[in-house]
Parts: sequence; C-alpha cells; structure tokens
Amino acid sequence: MNLEKKQFFSQANNLLTETKEYKGTSINTSGEKPVDGYMVAIDTTYCISAAELSVKALKKFIAKRKRYIKSDDDYFGTWADDRTGDIHLNVSHRFPNKDEALSFASGKNSLAIYDIKNRESIYIDYDNNK
Repeated sequence: MNLEKKQFFSQANNLLTETKEYKGTSINTSGEKPVDGYMVAIDTTYCISAAELSVKALKKFIAKRKRYIKSDDDYFGTWADDRTGDIHLNVSHRFPNKDEALSFASGKNSLAIYDIKNRESIYIDYDNNK
C-alpha cells in the first residue's frame, strides 16, 4: 500500500477524538473503523500516559509505524488500559476469528485482544495457559 503522508496524518485527529470518547479505537488510513472481528497488535505497542495523549503524539506515532500498514485489515489503534490508566498505541490487524486472534496474540506475548462487536478487551492469562 503506497499511501501518502497526508493520508496517515489526517487520521491523528480522529484517533484523538475516538480515544478520548470511547477509551480507544482502530482507524485505517481511509478513516474507516472495523465493525466486527478481533483486533491484535502486530507490532510494538507504545504506552503513554493519558496526559500525554495529543495530536502531536499521535502524529509522531503514525510517522514511526506507518510502514506496518500493509492491508485493508491493518489499522492504527489506541486503547486505554483501565488497570494502569495508560494509553496504548499500536498498529493492529483485524482477525475475523477469535481463535486466530488469540493464537496470533499469544505468539507475540500480547496483553490482550479486542472484541470489536462486544467492545471489550480480552486479556490473555499466560499463567493459566502453561
């Protein structure tokens, strides 16, 4: 996907608004949000405090991570961790199937996957998976 810088940066305002209003979001470069499936980070997740959340911080994140957007199922994602208050920033992939999402996430040692339809994080308990 050869997308211009402007397309990526135009989503920073959307990410900020949606994160503040809904405690997180996933938005592709066209501004579309997924309507079903499960989101899993495909790259390093950055954590910032809620106080640091700004358009500037999101543009910086987008500039560093845009190379990971390779398909229509790849999204810039944010989510607020209720346990810590931190905001997680990542590039996420939408999986249609929960088992696929959990398998991929476990392989990456992810903290959680996100169930889009039910609007909830599903934390992975590695202690009980041993």
